[in-house]
Amino acid sequence: MGARIVRLEALHYAHILDASYNTTELICGPATHCLKGNEELLLEPTAFVVVPRGHYCVVADPIVEKTRASPAEPYKLKIGHREVRLHQEPFPLYPGEQLALAVRKLPYIVAGHALRLCALQAFTDESSGEDPPTERAALDEWLLEGPRTYEPHSCVKVLSSVAPVVIRQGQAVRLRALQRMVDWRGVTRNTGEEWLVDRVGAYLPQVHEKLLDMVEEIVLTDEVALQMRATVNFDDRTCGCRRLVGEEWLVTSARARTYLPDVCEEVTARVNRTVLDAMQYCVVVNPYDPDTRRNLRGKRVLRRGVQSFFLYPGEQLERGVEPVMVLGEDEALLVEAVEGFRDGATDRPPGVRWLVRGPAEYVPPVEARVLSRRRAIPLDAREGVYVRDTATGLVRVEVGPQAFMLAEHEELYQKQLPRHVEKLLAQGGGCNTAEAGQDIRKLAYFEAFADQKYADPARDRSRLVSYRCPHNCAVQVNDYQRRVSRVVFGPELVVLGPGEDFNVLSASAGKPKRTNAMLSLVLMLGPDYITDTITVETSDHARLEVRYACNNLFDVDRADPAAAARLFSVPDFIGHACAVVASRIRAAVARTPFDQFHRHSAAVIRQAVFGVDPDGGGRSGSEQQQQQQLRFPENGMVLTGLDVQQITPVDTHMRDSLAKSVQLAIEISTSSIEEAAKQEAQRLEQISKGALTRQNLLNDMRCEAERVKLLSLQAESAAVESAGQATAEAAARCETHIIEGNAGIVTTRLAAEAKNIEFGATLSTERARRDAETDYKRRLDQLEIDKKRRMAQLESQKFASIVNAVGQDTIRHVAAAGPELQLKLLQGLGIRSVLITDGTSPINLFDTANGLVAQPVQQALLPAAHARGVSGAKQ
Repeated sequence: MGARIVRLEALHYAHILDASYNTTELICGPATHCLKGNEELLLEPTAFVVVPRGHYCVVADPIVEKTRASPAEPYKLKIGHREVRLHQEPFPLYPGEQLALAVRKLPYIVAGHALRLCALQAFTDESSGEDPPTERAALDEWLLEGPRTYEPHSCVKVLSSVAPVVIRQGQAVRLRALQRMVDWRGVTRNTGEEWLVDRVGAYLPQVHEKLLDMVEEIVLTDEVALQMRATVNFDDRTCGCRRLVGEEWLVTSARARTYLPDVCEEVTARVNRTVLDAMQYCVVVNPYDPDTRRNLRGKRVLRRGVQSFFLYPGEQLERGVEPVMVLGEDEALLVEAVEGFRDGATDRPPGVRWLVRGPAEYVPPVEARVLSRRRAIPLDAREGVYVRDTATGLVRVEVGPQAFMLAEHEELYQKQLPRHVEKLLAQGGGCNTAEAGQDIRKLAYFEAFADQKYADPARDRSRLVSYRCPHNCAVQVNDYQRRVSRVVFGPELVVLGPGEDFNVLSASAGKPKRTNAMLSLVLMLGPDYITDTITVETSDHARLEVRYACNNLFDVDRADPAAAARLFSVPDFIGHACAVVASRIRAAVARTPFDQFHRHSAAVIRQAVFGVDPDGGGRSGSEQQQQQQLRFPENGMVLTGLDVQQITPVDTHMRDSLAKSVQLAIEISTSSIEEAAKQEAQRLEQISKGALTRQNLLNDMRCEAERVKLLSLQAESAAVESAGQATAEAAARCETHIIEGNAGIVTTRLAAEAKNIEFGATLSTERARRDAETDYKRRLDQLEIDKKRRMAQLESQKFASIVNAVGQDTIRHVAAAGPELQLKLLQGLGIRSVLITDGTSPINLFDTANGLVAQPVQQALLPAAHARGVSGAKQ
């Protein structure tokens, strides 16, 4: 039963559905409604919508009329519409209405800001404040500027809030028109047109203006300028001329200290001032012609200091700012003409080259270019360079001592050497290959003549190639241009001509010898020695390995060029000599049995190598018939003094047997030597023992004699020591007693003096203290007396001043005023005299009159004295 009763409080409402008419009723409180059988509660009791002052809400599908002809007729609504409701009485929502936007505050537009509005449909805008009101078409956009409170309208949509742009001094905003419009100056702007607004302050862009960016003024100084380019055709008001699209120009501080680029122009670059001093110059490419306002394409202009300038658009420095070329006495410039021009009194056709020699200052003209800067090459007596004439192609050598300067048609020739020749020069003239062993003896000999500059791959190859030929050596140089050769004997400095090269010897090395194992530039003339190891076989087929060494030298007449040339006729002279010696030794050993060869190996080998003198030389015997040297006529090489260093069997069994026999012979010899040495050692040992025993006895005898002397001296020393000690102790005790007595006397005397000094000081202190106290009291009493005297004087002076200030008549009148007043009072009352007392306190009639007179007089004198003192101070 309770659910069918709807109770509504004040300012509440509910919606009830009437099923008979299918309509919804609005019931407002305060009320109590009982639902009928055909009624249904659709909306629970709800509070009215309250819109305070300064607020608003939006109702969707608002009602058209609040009254109906009959309950069966439904409420008429504006379907799809919205209604903005401002401050009003609280209201309910009729059936069908919806609160699209809850109650909220009205938006406030700050001063300088605006709201961008759009009309959703055509309507009359009365909020603009214009007379007549503005007619707004659908999709019209406009700005509503503050300060004001915006009242929303159902036909208006808020697109955005527009904030002002603050334009400071030296700034501007760049705007673009979104459609044809009129700006704030009243100028008509077409769609897409751009312009600048430089008014200082806050600028609010209009609805059809788009803010592109903020443009800053560019500060121009004497050192900075701007290169500008026109983006469209326009009239330049700063210089009063017409600018065509693409035209470029320069803006400097002479026109304005600050420059604000317009929308029709753009800054292509900021250029700094180019400053040239007296020793600088530059070449400007594509110079600017101020008459035609165009760049002279392809032209070049030389500018030399002292001056400064800005580069115009299109101009550029060919090589930047360059210093003037200052040439010393040993310097020159190689210059080539790129265009024909007249150089002073000389015509320079294109392509001609010439030298500008120092000392001088030179700035190349634009018609010429500097190819290189040359400096005189200082050469001593052992230095030189290779020079090639570019006109003829000939190469020559310039040697010192001199300072050589290349001519304009000359250049340094880079003489190329084979890599192995450079390696040989860096190692002193000889080196071993990787396949052969290291011949340390020859390498150490060549190290003294090494030149490390040839080991540098980046060496100057135009320098003269030289080699210090060692003593007693020879070097062959081949000239392939003239097809001749020459031999240089050391010690000598070998210098290569332009077409000359070293003859590199490829000799055998190692044990046994390997061909092409050592490269060398020099031929050592000796005496030297050659060592080799060969394998031979005896007639009874015993294979042996023989190591021998023989001396070698070259017998040559240095004054004979033909004989000198024969030295290098055999490139591998070591391999050739070792092959000949080995063949002779093998042939001789092959005819000799092992036993005979083992006993006479040296003789067999020497005879096989050197041969036998066919004439005999008047000698007898086989040794006298043997020759002492082997000569090679093809190159003048001579072998002498062959030495057999080692013979080793190749067969392992034979080597072991031979080693055992040799070891047994060594052991027998060693045993005999050991026995002889042992007997000699025993004999020497017995002799040494006898000499040692005799020396020990002599030492004991001398020791006993020295001990007797020592004991006697010790006894004498003890006696002297005891006597001296007793005497010293007695003297010390006596001296001690004397010192103690003297010390007591002195101590007593000093104590007495100290007491006297102490008592005297105490007495003096006490006397001084009492004197000080007496003096202090006397001075204090004197000060007190002075104080009292001065106070009395001041009081007397004060009283005299008061009396003088007041005057005698005044004092007399004041003194008489009291009794006269009393007298007059009593006369007025008719009382002659009266005395009132309580009868307990005594009355002093002597001081009564004084009290009656002094008090009025003192009260009268003080104001008068104060007044006179103030007037005297003012005067």
